Amino acid sequence: NIIFLIEQVSTKERDKIEQKEEKTTGKFGTGFLTTHLLSKKVTVSGYIQDENDPISKFSIYLDRTSGLQKEIIASIENSCNQLERNSFTVKESVDESGFNTCFTYELDNYGITVAKQGLNNLIVSAPFVFAFVPEINSIEINKGKYTQKIERRIEPSIKLENSRIISTSIITNGQKLNRYIALLQN
Repeated sequence: NIIFLIEQVSTKERDKIEQKEEKTTGKFGTGFLTTHLLSKKVTVSGYIQDENDPISKFSIYLDRTSGLQKEIIASIENSCNQLERNSFTVKESVDESGFNTCFTYELDNYGITVAKQGLNNLIVSAPFVFAFVPEINSIEINKGKYTQKIERRIEPSIKLENSRIISTSIITNGQKLNRYIALLQN
């Protein structure tokens, strides 16, 4: 998947061909490209393992600022070379359920503005994400003293024919807000 990220292709396109992996959400590709609103320069670090190889830790710098084909190809080659140079085998085991991949963006003033707008819009959009993407159950934001946790809640007491209620709890610095989305079928 890291090669797909470097080469700017979606794993969804590849999954259609291979049909080996189960459906995933938020696994690089097209979703990652949308983060270029923040910055077209990003450092990606995490763990990688090829078939039958040991686990390696890696760090690469992606620069997607150019629109010229020649420069894009050079940038992709540079990122692939970094992957070979900047990865090393680790002896420790990796908790695959943990947050093991880090994206660090170089933010200019525009990127900072976009990030703030995105965080403000998260309160509005998160309940819809939980309603339509069942693989995502919670979102956490921690920055210094600011904490925000948004999570799907189960509402067993609410039963409607051909529908269900998705409840979202938004806790920002200890203050709780609930949002409800009704999914109707047929």
